[in-house]
Amino acid sequence: MFGGPLSSEQLHDIAASLGSDIPFFLQSQPALATGRGECIQPLQPFLALRDVFAVLIHPGFGIPTAWAYQNLSRFPDALNGRRGRAQRLVDLLNTPDLITASREFYNSLEAPVLDKYPILALFQEFLRENDAAPTLMSGSGSSTFALFQNSAAAEEIASRFRKKFGENCWIAIVPL
Repeated sequence: MFGGPLSSEQLHDIAASLGSDIPFFLQSQPALATGRGECIQPLQPFLALRDVFAVLIHPGFGIPTAWAYQNLSRFPDALNGRRGRAQRLVDLLNTPDLITASREFYNSLEAPVLDKYPILALFQEFLRENDAAPTLMSGSGSSTFALFQNSAAAEEIASRFRKKFGENCWIAIVPL
């Protein structure tokens, strides 16, 4: 837009200074982020996500990222994670089997957030009961997403969600 006055490296450095996960958004393809989120390994589009739709749900309130990280220490199993988990998910997403891949989706920040905000856990339970594969909180919350293998299923679950939880949540359906 502005003629590219900065190199990719300069943009990356500026983005990393704004926040650990900001460099991820400088590129338009899937990526594996490591370190604090600033080390980006671009990946090819995932076969398991072809023709998949995401239902995004925001409950109308936010959760401070700093709070989520500060409280993560109360949940040592979530804090320490499992070595190789992200690469295993990448490998599974490169197959056409979204259901199997969905078992590896994980967000360690869910432990403190779902503990404090049980309505978000109820959202996820409802989505799972209605064939979401997978459902997970996005980042430190409060948004939740669920993946569906066609637009009709995504539309149907959005309608059911509104009937069960009301109209106060922001909901969007996005093709991946």
